[in-house]
Amino acid sequence: MSDDDDVILVKKPKQVYYGSLEEQEKARLAALAAAAKEGVEDSGGKELGDIQVSGEYMELEEEMSRDKKALLEEFERRRKARQLNVSTDDDEVRRSLRQLGEPVCLFGEGPAERRVRLRDLLSYLGEDAIHKKLEEEEARIERDRGREGTWYHEGPPQLKDARLFIARYSLPRAKRSETCDIVLFADDTSLIFKTVRGRDNSDDVSRAMSHVSHWFTVNNLLLNAKKN
Repeated sequence: MSDDDDVILVKKPKQVYYGSLEEQEKARLAALAAAAKEGVEDSGGKELGDIQVSGEYMELEEEMSRDKKALLEEFERRRKARQLNVSTDDDEVRRSLRQLGEPVCLFGEGPAERRVRLRDLLSYLGEDAIHKKLEEEEARIERDRGREGTWYHEGPPQLKDARLFIARYSLPRAKRSETCDIVLFADDTSLIFKTVRGRDNSDDVSRAMSHVSHWFTVNNLLLNAKKN
């Protein structure tokens, strides 16, 4: 057998190329944009995949200007905070914080940190925030003081009946108490009593008229007709 007969033919396998998907992605995006522009609905979406397309755009310049504005405002606030005059007296700083409705002291906070916190608050609220709070507090006190004044109203009929009952009950007893006070605090030299006429014991009373009671003379005697 010759050497030519020993040649073996080998089948060459199919070569696979691992390239970029850029072209396919461009084609897909172009088809998607065309479908969105022409108003293609679910049919085109199913072919290209379930991709949500939005026509909204965000202006980058507007967002950057907004951030820049906020940054400038923060720099301006810090500059004003450095120029604010805050008392170095810790008691005064505490009173100012209390008037602003803020905590007087935070955990682990010293006088220096408390003063810095007050300065930052004033930079946000304004330098005259404490004075405004004082004026509001004074106005509230004036309003409350006006509410505490005396005011009158007619009241319900039950209130009138209750007051009439109290008056009928208390006025006669008040007059009797006043009479007793006059007798009790009479002059030391003479105590006047009136004799009740038409009583069986008037003779006994007459005999007792000349007696000396303690350090003054009894001239007349007042008897209660309702009691024995």
